[in-house]
Amino acid sequence: MRLVRTTLGAEACFSDRLATGIGHEMPEHEEVIGIYLGQARHTHYRIAMTLAQAKDVSARLQRAITRHERLEREKAGDAG
Repeated sequence: MRLVRTTLGAEACFSDRLATGIGHEMPEHEEVIGIYLGQARHTHYRIAMTLAQAKDVSARLQRAITRHERLEREKAGDAG
């Protein structure tokens, strides 16, 4: 096994020989696979960050709605 570092800084392990049916070494294919894995990891990270941000915005929005509803009820109580 060897470690391949991709352009995105992600790391992936590969055997020195790929299963090609004839058993030839294909290091250029290993590099391409490493780049794709790195991109997939980077995309997964970005999606996870986007989801975390969306949850945070949703929680903030829910608190604002609750606060607004409470203020509306207080106004209605004062007027009535």
